[in-house]
Amino acid sequence: MKLLRPVLEKLFHDGKGRDVLIGSGIAFLIKLSSAFLSYIMFLLIARALGVTEYGAFSFGFALAVTLGNIAGLGSGNSILRFLPGYYAQQSTSLLKGFVFKVGSAVFTSSLAVSAVLVFAALAVPNIRAAMSSNLLIAVALLIPLIAYGDTLSSFIRVNDKMVLSLLPRDVMWRILIIVVAGIGAATIWSLDASSMMWAITGLYAVVLLLQTIGARKLLKAALSAENAEYDIPSWISVTLPLWGATTLAAMIQQFDVVMLGLLLAPDEAGPYFAAQRTATLLTLFQLAASLAGAPLIARYHATQAFDQMTKMARFLSLLMGGAAVAGFIAMLVLGEWLLSLFNPSFAAVYPVMIILCLAYTVDALAGPTAYLLQMTGGQSAYLKLAATSYAITIVLQLVLIPHFGLVGAAIPNALCFAATSIIAASMVRRRLGFDPSTTGALRFYFSASKAK
Repeated sequence: MKLLRPVLEKLFHDGKGRDVLIGSGIAFLIKLSSAFLSYIMFLLIARALGVTEYGAFSFGFALAVTLGNIAGLGSGNSILRFLPGYYAQQSTSLLKGFVFKVGSAVFTSSLAVSAVLVFAALAVPNIRAAMSSNLLIAVALLIPLIAYGDTLSSFIRVNDKMVLSLLPRDVMWRILIIVVAGIGAATIWSLDASSMMWAITGLYAVVLLLQTIGARKLLKAALSAENAEYDIPSWISVTLPLWGATTLAAMIQQFDVVMLGLLLAPDEAGPYFAAQRTATLLTLFQLAASLAGAPLIARYHATQAFDQMTKMARFLSLLMGGAAVAGFIAMLVLGEWLLSLFNPSFAAVYPVMIILCLAYTVDALAGPTAYLLQMTGGQSAYLKLAATSYAITIVLQLVLIPHFGLVGAAIPNALCFAATSIIAASMVRRRLGFDPSTTGALRFYFSASKAK
């Protein structure tokens, strides 16, 4: 507490600092519930479907999430980048133009990506073999819903409605899926991969409709200006790198499962998906902190409040790093048991899960580097770094997966992901003049305490 007291005092010197903690606290509680519910959801789905059908489901779900992020055009991060400044500067005409263009672009791209998937499934034997026609259609319909949901959620977050932004998709939707999967696991219903995906898609659509109704006043206010102003060159120049970074982030987190399904077999994807879902529990606090921090990073940067941005980033880094280390220790002890809950045979992928956990821990200890770069004009540099890293990952996976299976997918992912985080922290130090890592924050506050 002696260390945290000066941190909180400095952070709360600005009124927005309190918003960070409150926002992070709300986000953390919702994300904590979401992580628990998500784990139960996928666990019950695994028990309801069995190993083979769960593998096909995992392949389809990972493909939908990856393509949904591609279809989203980086709109979520783009909204976080531009809208705080427009609200702060009361640029209502630019606000209206931006919201209108983003909405129409995401709608168009979503339909295009879904159509491309359907044609690709007809043309590529491996994709056609991994998914039945019913599963393919459900995945194609889920893609635009994911793209729209991410866009809507970011818009609501910028308007400081954290509960409305997160609760419908992160909690309500998962509870509904748990009910369906729980009934299936109890053998009352006979479920397969396609029927489960249809349930997920249909319930996701219902939840998004309710969220849209809840945000209608915010949307109406954003579009209330008489005239819309368009700064399309600036929007495109910033959004394209953000889109690339968002797409790469989705692929890093999801595309391993798709690669395994294409290069090996869909049933190989199931155990890896379980290991991946378990490992991502370590990113919970990091994600919660970033949910509140990203809009403020953009706001502080837009208003040139660099000192407050630095204080906030250091504070978030301490929270993220400490939680990740504690979580990693817990995974070492409990990981094998957690995997066996999906299916007793999944305990064999414990080494794969630990490899992924190491990467997520390193990423958390590096600090909120991605948001610091993307929200402060460094999005192009970050995209180049992420693209290079993931290109290396794909090449290594293509070589290693046929020979080493699941481990051949996990090791390249973990090494490149951790390396990207470390290099990104170095880029923040050069661009913004401070160390965003947990160790950097600790050094700064220890030095400040000694100076007193």
